[in-house]
Amino acid sequence: MKILAALLLTLLLLPAVPVRAEKPVLRMVYAEGFAPFSWTSQGRVTGILPDIMDEAARRMGVTVSHQARPGDEVMAAVKGLGADGFLSVPSRDYDAFAARGEKPVLTTSIGLFVSLSYEPLIQRLRLVRDPAELKGLKLCASRYDSWSQARLAGLDLTLYPNLAEALSALARGDAQVMAQVPEVVEFQTARLGLSAQVLRVPGVFLDEISLFLHLNRHGAAAALMPAFDKALADMRADGTLVAILTRPR
Repeated sequence: MKILAALLLTLLLLPAVPVRAEKPVLRMVYAEGFAPFSWTSQGRVTGILPDIMDEAARRMGVTVSHQARPGDEVMAAVKGLGADGFLSVPSRDYDAFAARGEKPVLTTSIGLFVSLSYEPLIQRLRLVRDPAELKGLKLCASRYDSWSQARLAGLDLTLYPNLAEALSALARGDAQVMAQVPEVVEFQTARLGLSAQVLRVPGVFLDEISLFLHLNRHGAAAALMPAFDKALADMRADGTLVAILTRPR
């Protein structure tokens, strides 16, 4: 009995070992093939958007994981809780299941690009301010390009399996015009060696595109939104966000 009492006393006097709390994990999903914003390179999801989320997660004290899927599977992955969040323009389709960040993560635009074969069109297209003014022209886009499918509906629009094939068709002259985010076209044409065959129409901005963080409101990660909003505001204030956006890729 004395031995048992001594053992219990020894255990009580031992220093407490702190239990290391697990960091919350934020599971992000991105559109594949949307370079320089998001794409897979050597089996790793990379790009501007994962870089922004990595820095925000560091400031929030959470772990972030990245996965890339075809564009039409991104929303479904988050809706079904196969992931926690994605970055996209706001949509009423998302409001039923997702909470949205206070401020956009980044803002860009939709510009116009023409095939070198149709270079004379540039002068006419410089005056375009509304997608309806593209009537009568042969347009092309990726099948994952939701903006083009919504805003160019009813026009002569050919959809290709991915952006690389759409740009290749434009470069060949199979199509005359593409409406797309300039950063995406310029990055992709440089990688494909098509920069001389795909020309930007200067001064044309058909739309402004703002990408917001969306988190499934029914998952545990939804509670992280206030911390993300603060981290993003701090990144904008101290210049980190601009540094990520302008980093060579």
